[in-house]
Amino acid sequence: MRRNRMFAKVAYITLCTLALSSFCISCTEGYDEDPEFSPGVSNTQLLSPPSDSIKCTLSATGEEVTVSWPVVMGAGGYQLSAYNTDDPSNPVAIVQDKFIDACSYTMPVAEDTHYQFVIKTLGNDQYRNTEASEGSSKDFSTLTPTYMTIPSGTDLTQFFTDNPVVQADSTLDDNGNVQELAYEMELGGSYTISGPIDLSARKVTLRGWKAGHAKLTYGPDGRIWTQNGLKLKFIDFDGSQLSAKDKKACLFGLSENADDNITDHTNYKNFFIKDPIVMQSCNISNLAASIFYDNGKDYLINNFVIKDVFAQLDQQQIPFNFNKTSWLNFKMTESTFYSTTQNAITFLFEGGERPSKLGSGSNKISAWNTDIEQCTFYNLSYGQKRFIQWNRYLGQAAHTWTMKRNIFVDCARNGKATDGTDNGNITKIFEFNTYFYNGAVAETPYDDTTTLQSDPGFKDPTHGDFTVSGSDQLAARTGDPRWLPGEPRRACRLYKVTRCNRQSRGNATESEISLQGM
Repeated sequence: MRRNRMFAKVAYITLCTLALSSFCISCTEGYDEDPEFSPGVSNTQLLSPPSDSIKCTLSATGEEVTVSWPVVMGAGGYQLSAYNTDDPSNPVAIVQDKFIDACSYTMPVAEDTHYQFVIKTLGNDQYRNTEASEGSSKDFSTLTPTYMTIPSGTDLTQFFTDNPVVQADSTLDDNGNVQELAYEMELGGSYTISGPIDLSARKVTLRGWKAGHAKLTYGPDGRIWTQNGLKLKFIDFDGSQLSAKDKKACLFGLSENADDNITDHTNYKNFFIKDPIVMQSCNISNLAASIFYDNGKDYLINNFVIKDVFAQLDQQQIPFNFNKTSWLNFKMTESTFYSTTQNAITFLFEGGERPSKLGSGSNKISAWNTDIEQCTFYNLSYGQKRFIQWNRYLGQAAHTWTMKRNIFVDCARNGKATDGTDNGNITKIFEFNTYFYNGAVAETPYDDTTTLQSDPGFKDPTHGDFTVSGSDQLAARTGDPRWLPGEPRRACRLYKVTRCNRQSRGNATESEISLQGM
């Protein structure tokens, strides 16, 4: 009999171990059906699993997390709550007091988001065990782990002078690459940048918080240079002190001196940057200089991404100036750009060599892409022949240009924001774009697809409010989604959301919040 009980106990533990990677396997299988089995714990107030024993495992796709914990002998199950803690002072309940008859739980997660999980052991009447007095919490984040936190009030130029970016070390990620360094600014913090910062070789993230962007004010000489992957996230940039007369004045760009040991200059004629350069969920104000400038150097960027950016410009320079740099993939999505002044200046300049000439042999490049989708443009490049200047990219069949669901108002000469595609060789994928100029629908000889022939009806464009009222644009859901009524926040699409007070999590009263309002 003792041997049978030991076997049952081993089987029980084994089943719970398997449950760490399974959502719906019961920890109690193995003894509930065996009247002779006893967990060995009775007449006891149970404890919740220790916080350091709770594991959070992100899926390979990064879209789900599995929370797992060791079995508590004698438990009658567990209670799980999950919170979005992007705003630590106002957590949002995603899962509230859910009964779990298992040792793990899997749920969807959003990109760049903070979470907290609370696991509480429940009692078991059969063995007269009472529930734990409190739950154990585990913090989890889908952000790149923080390398250093930068205090509010810091001048970033001085900070990186005092704390130089480590250019190489022996710490590798799961893919065998040197780990990315993530510098985190404080929630709602204010910062300055007085002079150039050259991050050089290292892949770096500089970020604020979703719930309270960092405020970064540039001095006349402030700028950020890189020759590796760079991510700028959740930052509000003030460029009022940057002069348009200084060609190098920009928010960020590429290092003047590329290093053969850092960037691949063996397999390509240009210096190849394989990791992405990204500006995401940022705001820009009072900028007469460039957003991006390549320093007039021969780089080849694998992926350049602008996503969820709102930019108020005083356009006196080219906002995106790839003077000699080429790209393989350029993607701009869900963003708004507008100018408070009208100047005939190109919005995006591509002056680099066509990629097909930059590689050879197995590194031969046969195709490259430019993708602009769901963006709103207003009062930019007014009177300029070409909104985008292609130079050597012009008319190349290997170049695919995608333009979908964008709104152009008072942009380029006579509203022809797609000038530059008149050469029939280029591969065009256009859909549901709006071109409106000086109060009328613009002629679009280079976009003969499903263009929307009507006024988008911006609410107050001169003051930066591009809320759409045009019926065609509303029906097709075009332009930057932030201006469309009823558009939910992207991070809230995966689940219902409830709010609760942080101090009363255990007994919070749930109040449903419409996704429409998030």
